[in-house]
Amino acid sequence: MISTDAFRGRVLVCALAAGMLLASAVHAEGTFFKSRRGAATLNPGSGTPVPPIPQTPAPTANGSPRLPQPAPQQRDTDSAGRADPAPAPPPVAPAAAPAAHSGSVDRVLTTDTLSVGGQQVQLAGVEGVSGPVTQGLSHYLQSQGNHLSCTPVGGRFRCVTDAGKDLGLLVLLNGAGRATADAPREYHAAENQARANNQGIWHR
Repeated sequence: MISTDAFRGRVLVCALAAGMLLASAVHAEGTFFKSRRGAATLNPGSGTPVPPIPQTPAPTANGSPRLPQPAPQQRDTDSAGRADPAPAPPPVAPAAAPAAHSGSVDRVLTTDTLSVGGQQVQLAGVEGVSGPVTQGLSHYLQSQGNHLSCTPVGGRFRCVTDAGKDLGLLVLLNGAGRATADAPREYHAAENQARANNQGIWHR
């Protein structure tokens, strides 16, 4: 028969062993729980653990508990799960058309671009050229009073001298430019006449 002391010793050993198994099971469950909710994550690229985000809000300065902040409001979605479209931007006002302009000719930049009264204007219906021919055009304008009155045509201008002579037409008649595709018929006729007379850029 087992003595009373030996029996008590065996019971104590069994109790200790059961307590160690229970503690090990609780530790394992707690580690698994933290790994799912609050375990440290790695900072990408560094391998350094980043402390877990605290689950409870920190108290305020006077010691009262800090109330949780409301979650940001989500955009409404329709039955198909699509978010409402963003509001359309305000319409952009169209650019204002150039106003009529007149003044003295400050400079001839090319045969279709001039500075008139401090404003740069481009002749409608003309594709101009640069070079020495601009000096000839400048001298001609000086002989005509060196003043132009310009009326907007699209984004460009139709300019006339004080004597009413169409500057764009004069440029084309002298072979100092080409008529654009949208130029009026008389401009194309003036270019053809300059070609036939070997004028300016059409000289062979």
